[in-house]
Amino acid sequence: MTLKLNYLFLVLVTILMATLAFGTVAFAEETTTSVDAQASVSTDSDSDEDEDDNNSTATTSRQKPFLQPIKNLLNRDAREDNADRKEDKRDAMEDRRDALKQGGARDTMEDIRDKREDVRDKKEDVREKGRENAISRIKMNMMRFVRLLEAAITREEKLIIRIQSRADKLATEGKDISAITTSLASSTSELSAAKLDLANIKIGVSASTTITASTTPVTVFGPVRDLIQSAQKHIKAAHQAIKNAVQSLKRISSPEHETASTTESGSDD
Repeated sequence: MTLKLNYLFLVLVTILMATLAFGTVAFAEETTTSVDAQASVSTDSDSDEDEDDNNSTATTSRQKPFLQPIKNLLNRDAREDNADRKEDKRDAMEDRRDALKQGGARDTMEDIRDKREDVRDKKEDVREKGRENAISRIKMNMMRFVRLLEAAITREEKLIIRIQSRADKLATEGKDISAITTSLASSTSELSAAKLDLANIKIGVSASTTITASTTPVTVFGPVRDLIQSAQKHIKAAHQAIKNAVQSLKRISSPEHETASTTESGSDD
């Protein structure tokens, strides 16, 4: 009887321990799954944040618009005007309080107003100098573009001279250089148009420029910006025409072309 009781007791203990072990394993698996899910969500969130950061970096790394400095200047002027209006209201209230303290003395109030006007005039002088400096920097930037475009035109013209010299030699050998001549003529025409744009840019930059509340960056510097873009397009078209001339030059100078020309002349005979 005692052995049976001991056996039953051992069986119960074994079942209880197995149940506890199974519950522990299930809890551990559930915890691990939860942690993995949280880690996955965190990873996805981090990747989204990294992607947003990359997009933000790509956006900030873009070049600023050509007229952005002037736009910043006008925005700053607008903020300063709002601040000045608020300060004028505060000054008017202080003037009234000071006048009341002085018993309404008119001379004292006029002196205070004169001082306020002097401060405003000094602020406006500083602001005007800031505008002039910004305009000067923008004009310098425009002239830098002009110098770069002029250097590009010079390089293209040198290429035209070299290609034309080589084409003349081929012409003396009886080769047909009409394709080369057409491409070089197109390139020369495009470069002439670019030079005209650069001349007008210099005139626009050298002209006196004033930015006021009634003007916008587009109305002041927009025409010059358009001329710079036009000059760039003409130079690009000229370069493409030169590339076409080089391809024609290579084709005419190749041995295959000479063989084809000889074959055609023989068949004509």
